[in-house]
Amino acid sequence: MPTTEENLKHWSHYDWDKGGDEWSELWGGSDNLWFGAVLPRIQTLLPVGNLIEIAPGYGRMTQYLKDQCRAMTLVDLTERCIEACQRRFSAEQHISYVVNDGRLLTGVPSDSVDFVFSFDSLVHVELDVMASYVKELSRVLRSEGVAFLHHSNMAAFKRSDGQGFSIENKHWRGSTVSADIVDDLCADNGLSCYRQELVNWGCRDMIDCFTYISRRGSSRDRARELIENPRFMDERISLQRDGWRRESS
Repeated sequence: MPTTEENLKHWSHYDWDKGGDEWSELWGGSDNLWFGAVLPRIQTLLPVGNLIEIAPGYGRMTQYLKDQCRAMTLVDLTERCIEACQRRFSAEQHISYVVNDGRLLTGVPSDSVDFVFSFDSLVHVELDVMASYVKELSRVLRSEGVAFLHHSNMAAFKRSDGQGFSIENKHWRGSTVSADIVDDLCADNGLSCYRQELVNWGCRDMIDCFTYISRRGSSRDRARELIENPRFMDERISLQRDGWRRESS
């Protein structure tokens, strides 16, 4: 059950020699992961004016997202990560940086953001953090703004008797977060959780979720579409073997 304090301690002392690219190795590299798995899921939402990335780490996804917006804010709990991104993207004048408390989008004006993105980071937070960030989305998103959040679905695997989980290796996932719970959080905050894709990650069980969030009443507001994709990790096999390929023009 990773707490905010545990996350801060862990990522402040983590060996960042590979800049986070080690988590892309199963995909054959970060280019393969971005162009083959991430971008196809969000490309209809890009480009945008104002973009926020939550928990960018050392900028593994930032390096691609930065070219998809006019203004970008990186928000991370770990000062070390923000400092690394400042060095890495020092030539990018449209990026600003915020060290936050792991819960709030500090300094971000209300009704100012077109796209909020987080990948492979919020899987490690619990319900209190997810609830806070979803509430913040209701504050900062513009009328047609959208969020794409990669988070835990581990709570869906809690045993019916309440004694533990049906999965032995929880991959340090937040144990109190699930797709259904995030859907409820959105409803409680006047948001529309209009699409969720349950995916497996490092195992055969769908312990993660990609959630798409808009404002209620926006053009994307509709009944939730829930997709189960237990073969998500199979995408890495073809990407590792063949790499990503641009569509022919």
